[in-house]
Amino acid sequence: MEDTRLRTQQGIGIEGTDDWELPTAESCGVSQQLLDSILRPITSLRLSNNFFPWSSPAYHGLVKLHLLFTRSKRGRKPHIHVDKLRDMLLASPALRVLHINIIVIGKDEINGLAPVPLNELEELSLDEMSRDVYDVVLPLLAPGTKPLQFTFQMQQEFNAPLYCTTVAAFLERTNVTSLYILGRSLFDQRLSVDELMTKSPGNIRTLGLEYLQILEAPISEVENYEGLGQLSRLYMRKCVIDVDEFKKLAGLFRLQMLKLHKPEFRGRLKGNDAEARQEIMSIAPTVRWVRSTRGMDRWDG
Repeated sequence: MEDTRLRTQQGIGIEGTDDWELPTAESCGVSQQLLDSILRPITSLRLSNNFFPWSSPAYHGLVKLHLLFTRSKRGRKPHIHVDKLRDMLLASPALRVLHINIIVIGKDEINGLAPVPLNELEELSLDEMSRDVYDVVLPLLAPGTKPLQFTFQMQQEFNAPLYCTTVAAFLERTNVTSLYILGRSLFDQRLSVDELMTKSPGNIRTLGLEYLQILEAPISEVENYEGLGQLSRLYMRKCVIDVDEFKKLAGLFRLQMLKLHKPEFRGRLKGNDAEARQEIMSIAPTVRWVRSTRGMDRWDG
């Protein structure tokens, strides 16, 4: 049998897990059959920087799947072909949580693949994933009607649109009720209030914003829009805020809960954090200052 680990594609192991593979059955001194029998009953799998081969039964019958990497090796990153990812998802029809940031290749083949029904999907996180990979992953997913929590990052550019075409299309065909939008810390990315109000799904109840600037809110242009009419929770993490403009923005919603983590204040209250915090306390019935460094999607945990 051919060892696919020896085959390469453009200098990268075709399986995508070279240098990131977990110990094999042979290296553990057990049979492959025994290892597979141990892995097969797993329903919640969180892998970071080390992975089983993509054909492993460890990826079958899952309810939760996290495929993450935090560091490259010799300038290389782990990857999976879209065919393998699709097979993995088909083998886990009851999947509720999917968090992935590894590279997914095979963009040219995505048009010939039918989306995978994931009727139980409740949480999808693509943070720290390359923007180009969204064009491969999102068309592959067909969530059901259950409320969905979705986390994504904006494009790596100045004045990037809030929603790229692929993300906008995904939002239109899914029931996203909790949306977490992550800006890029190396880019001065301002929140487009017009785009937020006109292109966001109307059934969002929780909105999280990270690394975005709220300095100018052209409220007169959007105050009559009905977008985000159900929004009741607003979470802000490491955002740059002009308090006066932020209060105008918040006034468009019927907020019940506002949570903030390490905001940077600009405008009239720049350098006066105490007064800025005091004014923000009047924005919603409940305002909390979050100390935890966890992502916004974990603030309610």
